[in-house]
Amino acid sequence: MKGTPEKFPFDLGSSNDLPFLVGLINLTKGGPAELVISYAGQNDSGGITSVAVRQGTKKIRLPAQLQDQIEDWAWNLIGDAYHGWEINEGSSGEISIDVQTREVTHEHNWSEGEEE
Repeated sequence: MKGTPEKFPFDLGSSNDLPFLVGLINLTKGGPAELVISYAGQNDSGGITSVAVRQGTKKIRLPAQLQDQIEDWAWNLIGDAYHGWEINEGSSGEISIDVQTREVTHEHNWSEGEEE
């Protein structure tokens, strides 16, 4: 059973703190685009399930090195914000980044055990 999602904006800071941001801006030619990172875990196992960049209806293919940088950043963010997110019933979520405005929305769902 899914728990109540937690949504909050997140300040990305400068592009110096996010090496992948410059790569995304170059890849999307500075136009409007959205990066969506999904993750899920339970039973002491979890990970990033997908990384997608969309510009309108067009899906942008990420170079492997850029995808690795994004996944590493997301993994650290999730671990810092939700220690133990993958344990027992686990949790899942989605991080969305507006590449142009740098606005981040993070939705995290704690899974809940079955009611007895």
